[in-house]
This record gives sequence, C-alpha cells and structure tokens, in this order.
Amino acid sequence: MSNAKRIPVFPERVSVWRDLWRGLRRNKLAMFGLGVIVFLVLVAIFAPLIASYDEAVGFYPDEILKPPSFEHLMGTDDLGRDVFARVVWGSRVSVEVGVVAVGIGIVIGLFMGAISGYRGGVADSLIMRTADIFFAFPYLLGAIAIMTILGPGIINVFIAIGILEWAYFARLFRGCILSVKENDYVEAARAIGAGDVRILLHHIFPNAIAPVIVYAAMSVGIAIITEAALSFLGIGVQPPQPSWGSMLADSRPFMATAPWMMYFPGLTILMTVLGFVLVADGLRNVLDPRLRGLL
Repeated sequence: MSNAKRIPVFPERVSVWRDLWRGLRRNKLAMFGLGVIVFLVLVAIFAPLIASYDEAVGFYPDEILKPPSFEHLMGTDDLGRDVFARVVWGSRVSVEVGVVAVGIGIVIGLFMGAISGYRGGVADSLIMRTADIFFAFPYLLGAIAIMTILGPGIINVFIAIGILEWAYFARLFRGCILSVKENDYVEAARAIGAGDVRILLHHIFPNAIAPVIVYAAMSVGIAIITEAALSFLGIGVQPPQPSWGSMLADSRPFMATAPWMMYFPGLTILMTVLGFVLVADGLRNVLDPRLRGLL
C-alpha cells in the first residue's frame, strides 16, 4: 500500500472574511485606523472603569480651569469638570451614533435599494426621486433641519442621521444590483425556479455588498462629525451628558486662557474620524479587484 499523501479532490474552502483580514493586514495605514477604532470602542465600553461619571458632569468650584496635571490628565473646564473624564464618556456618544444612526441608514437603504434595483419600474422611480430630495440639501443643513423639527436629544440625532444616510446607501446598493443582476449566474438561478428573495440573498447580495461595506465605514466617521457639529450648535446631545461637540462649544470663551478645553476633544474627533477613513480606504483596496494587485 502506497504511503503517498492523498491529494484532495476539492480545494480548501476560502473564507471571504479571512481574505479581507489578510488584505487589511498588508495595509499599515488601515491597521493603524483599525487600532484607533478598537481603542475607541474599548474606551466606550469600559468608560465606568476608566473615569468617574460624576467628574464629567458635576460642578467643582475649587477645580475650575486647572491645566493638565497628574491629577487631571487633560485639565479641567470652566465648571471644574475633568476634561479627560468628559472625553472618555463622550466616546460612548460617538460609538452609539456610529452603530445606531448608521445602522438605521443601512437597514432602510439596503431595503429600498434592493426594491429599486431589482424590481425597477414605478418603484425604482419613486424611491430614487425621494432620494433626490435628500440629495438636494447639503448633509449638515439637512441634519440641522431635521433636528429643528424633532428637537434636541441623542435619540433624535440617531433618527436625523439615519434618515439622511438611507438615501446614500439606497442609491449605492441600487447601482451595485443593476451591475450584478444581469450576470449569467443570476439568470441561471432564475431559470431553475429560484425565488426573488433567494436570488437577492444568495446570488446578488454577496456580490453587490462590497461598496456598501466601504461606504458604511466612511459613514461612521461622517456621522461622528455630524453629531459633533449638532452638539456644537446646541441642538444635539444636551448637557450634562458629555459630547465632544458640546465640549468644543464650551471651550470657545476660554481658547486663550484654557486652550486644553479645545485641544483634547478636537484631537479626539480628528483621530477617530481619521481611523474610520483609513479603514474605509483599506477596505476599498481589498474589495476592489482593480486595486487588489497594488496592495
């Protein structure tokens, strides 16, 4: 009996997510961005263990406008609140906005985009003309208008950003479906009697979702900036709940005397958004076949 190793007839099944991870690992900037995102999420999750919530929302007359020190790593603000504690607890708002608000946009957008791209006809025209209404206004102005109607508050921030995001996801997913649904494997699935839902979930969706993943990563950064802008204007997250945008607004009268009130939340917003941009760019390089050879 031969001792030669048997060669498998079928090749080993390759995971798409494993390929995605391998591609990202080759991109140092994308890995740096991913590290920033993971750090942000961990800080948000373990905020109660990192900083006291009372120091972030209380009033301490004896601690007003103290510069950074070992006692207060990022100094204190005009109410004696610890800036480090406020930055830590403000990360929770950013993570919630990224998950909830963008999640709302993705769910609505993919559903509408699937109907529009796959069904076509009157449904396509109605959905796309509705999306055009949202595209007619600048993103931030649209968010301000919706918040003016709904009123301030973190829940309304989720709704406002989700309402704005769905149109972008719908149009993007619709375009992807239109480029995929006429392929031979879709026609073959339809010929053997596969239903519309099965065709969408098993044949079209896996081959049309790559651009949506890239834009979703980018959208989280956009949502964080939008929330910060709304809170800066006073129509987003309301005091005493910490928010990076409201911290920037509070720092305006003290830019000359207590610049640390502005530097630390501003730098945190910059690094967080940069992290999502770098990850989105890395995902684009991995998922776009035309750029895959450049990694």
